[in-house]
This record gives sequence, C-alpha cells and structure tokens, in this order.
Amino acid sequence: MRATIGDVVTALALLAVTAVLFAAAALATREEPLLSDAPPDSADLGLPDGPLAPEHVAAVRFPTTVRGYRMSEVDHVLERLAESLRERDERIAALEKRTASA
Repeated sequence: MRATIGDVVTALALLAVTAVLFAAAALATREEPLLSDAPPDSADLGLPDGPLAPEHVAAVRFPTTVRGYRMSEVDHVLERLAESLRERDERIAALEKRTASA
C-alpha cells in the first residue's frame, strides 16, 4: 500500500500542530514570567505637589485616545473647578483682611 501526497501532507500538518501545541504548553508552564509588568498608566499633568491655584487647574489638559473622554465635558468641569477655587481664594483673602484689621 503506497501513501498518496495527501496522506503525507496530512501527517506533516498533524506533526506541525503537535509541535506548536507542545511549544505553547512549554512556554505556559515556565517558572519565570513571560512578560514583564507594565508601568503604571498615568499622565503627567504638570500639577504642583502643593496647593492648587485656579491657574493650575485651568492649564490641565488630559491626553486623548481613540476611545478617549468627551473633551467638552471635562473642560466644563475644569472651568467650574477653577472658578470655584478662585471664589474660595477671594473669600479667604477677604476674611484674612477683615481679621487682620480687627
């Protein structure tokens, strides 16, 4: 009984699949990590470590990605936050001035 070319190709394909599965199993059961840990994903927004001023918040820009955030919504929140900080700083300055003169 002679083997046809189709039988030979089938046998070679089965051997190739077996070799790939063996290599994948050998890699999956290694002791050492296959991939290193990724660095933390955080943007450098340039904010100071100390207290924030309204100008710091107004200058913040978030990086965008393909499936990023809605810039108009975040910009609106940042504008409100900057205004809130500005009003707070004005109230504190007025109170400090009033207590200093008393």
